Amino acid sequence: TEIYTLSLHDALPIFWLFQELPHSVDPDRGFNLKVLMDHPSEKLRAQLPKAVTSLLRLLPTCLAVAGGAVLGSVSRWAEWGSDVDLFLYGLDRDASADALRQIDAHIAENYEGDYERTSSAAAVTFTKKKHDAASSIDEKQRNRPFQIILGLHRSRSQILEYFDLAPCKSLARHDPESEELIVEALPIFINSLRRMAFHVDIMFWSPAS
Repeated sequence: TEIYTLSLHDALPIFWLFQELPHSVDPDRGFNLKVLMDHPSEKLRAQLPKAVTSLLRLLPTCLAVAGGAVLGSVSRWAEWGSDVDLFLYGLDRDASADALRQIDAHIAENYEGDYERTSSAAAVTFTKKKHDAASSIDEKQRNRPFQIILGLHRSRSQILEYFDLAPCKSLARHDPESEELIVEALPIFINSLRRMAFHVDIMFWSPAS
């Protein structure tokens, strides 16, 4: 297995907790069992709300979608998440607050009247006031609510480590150079799909799961 190691950040006298970056998900690399869609990023793009893909394009270096919404789109057997979770990463508190203001402004300007915004201590949630007509699974998935999870995450790896269920340790981000969605996952994600087993990471286990 190819392993990437995070180096110490020159400006910060701290040690990284996580030694493995997410790996790009490739459906044809080393799998004896076909567990992924042939084109995971394309399938995910087809099922994400348009507002989500536009937000990923707006903040390509610090915003990612992760968890069940990614799992349901890229795997051949898992269910879709009931909503879409977005995470900010690599920002301090002030920069995160500024990113949230950018998100609010973007939704207000580009999707005026389409979404109801609610907030709690844990997340800012956008719910469609009126669902678009949907006849296919992809169209139905685009009507899902999405939420910005409030929390400081140092890296994409840290986002994934904090999911207690292994099948949720996958994410997608926008690549500004290729204009494509890049789907990434920790190695345990693939192992879990190959075995069709919901491994639980005890360190981050939540009773809510």
